[in-house]
Amino acid sequence: MKSYSCKFVLTGTAVLTLAACAGDSDRYPSLAIRDAERASGQFTPVQTPAPAAITPADRASIGAALEQARSTHEQFMAQQPAALSLARSASGRGNDSDVRSRALVAVASLSSLRGQTAIALADLDRMEVEAATSFAAIEDIRTAQSYVARLAMEQDEMLETLSEVMR
Repeated sequence: MKSYSCKFVLTGTAVLTLAACAGDSDRYPSLAIRDAERASGQFTPVQTPAPAAITPADRASIGAALEQARSTHEQFMAQQPAALSLARSASGRGNDSDVRSRALVAVASLSSLRGQTAIALADLDRMEVEAATSFAAIEDIRTAQSYVARLAMEQDEMLETLSEVMR
């Protein structure tokens, strides 16, 4: 019963305090919109020339990125058997082993080639953005991206295999 009377006292105090705030409205400025705040005049849009269209990635640029990816992948595939052989030889060897060092260099060379494939994919991504922002066709670019991404995934799988063999 005591908590009920406390709530009644607090509620009553809050009501009286708020009532005290509601005094003479002439003493405070009005919150109504003033004449200076009203919109007036004519609003006409500024005539700006249409932005120059960004030139879409042409077939030559797509072809160059594809050729870079293909060439890099061919080099990767040519070096992969030797790297796998070295990795198998280095398996279970210590970090100071000469065979392990040569295997690590071979894997690093393959990783570098994988990086070049990623550069070709990044170039295609940039071309897609440029084409999309100019509302140009991007189907050819996406097809090339898909192809290069598959090459990169294949290289990633091979690098992972080499890493597992060397453990």
